[in-house]
Amino acid sequence: MQVHKRSKGAQLTDTLLWAASFVLLVLSFVLSWGPPPHLGPAFDWSDKVWHLAGYGALCGTVLLAAVWRPGRGGGRFAGAGIRVAALVLVVAWVTEVLQAPFHRDVQLLDAGTDLAGVMVGFLVWTVLHKRFALAAYFRRSWSGKTAWRS
Repeated sequence: MQVHKRSKGAQLTDTLLWAASFVLLVLSFVLSWGPPPHLGPAFDWSDKVWHLAGYGALCGTVLLAAVWRPGRGGGRFAGAGIRVAALVLVVAWVTEVLQAPFHRDVQLLDAGTDLAGVMVGFLVWTVLHKRFALAAYFRRSWSGKTAWRS
């Protein structure tokens, strides 16, 4: 088994991404199962904005920590992007369903907004991943290091 030595900066970045993911996960539990939060200005769709932003951020940070991030490449779960996003969605939906025992409203629209948030997080991560992969490919091809060059 080959062991990759990473710089302290790379290790710190990974640690911060895992910590941010953990904080966002705990925050989703607290905000879902605790007393109804009053965050920011209240308007008709403010709750949906928080669902979208929260689960989008959770999905994005978990994908960056676990699957791939710029400067590191593949993570511990490289190639599992769809499965990781699906897991975040399952957590979101289970959290929504488990609001009932805490005397909170279980709303289908919240579950749909959770899905939209996970999709936005996955889409942003995918675009970032493809952009950096394409840039790396062109850097290699311009330096003459492509594998299929004659």
